[in-house]
Amino acid sequence: MSSKLSIILTIVGVAALTVALILVAVKQEQAEKVVRVEVDKRIGEDVVATFVGENNPFYGRVIETLADGHAVVDTTLGRIRGVNATWRVVGDNVIVFVRPERCKIAEGADFDNVIESTVDRLDFEGAFVNLFLHGQRGKDIIVHMTNDGRALEFQAGMSVKFGFSVDNATILPEGELAAD
Repeated sequence: MSSKLSIILTIVGVAALTVALILVAVKQEQAEKVVRVEVDKRIGEDVVATFVGENNPFYGRVIETLADGHAVVDTTLGRIRGVNATWRVVGDNVIVFVRPERCKIAEGADFDNVIESTVDRLDFEGAFVNLFLHGQRGKDIIVHMTNDGRALEFQAGMSVKFGFSVDNATILPEGELAAD
């Protein structure tokens, strides 16, 4: 029997959105590794972030850990403060995941994290617009917005600042399953 990876995701609870992840690596008919992770509103494993839905990945290195459960990550796009979901330490290579609908155009608003990037394109989807910005490692940064007509002011090549809350940025280890 060849090696295979079985992944089972279950969503338990309606309001709490508890996600249980079970990974079983099977090789020659024997379970080599079984991992069960329970996570609440925050994503607790890097692989979960890829299966739960769209996420903007920001690659970097932890430069500071904070007593409040957050950490500061240095990326090529700037420093990002987020939830240190798996207790990463200074020097760890990590990915900070932020969902597209949690990103907002800054326009002078006060955000915990503000990043500047360049507009690549806009995709219109009925009542919504996805603003695609230049990201890291060939990955777009997606800002999901309501189509209220303002999106037309964003042209390819223009510089845009967007922001998000520290509690909407989840820091997870960079690893084989999360790397592209």
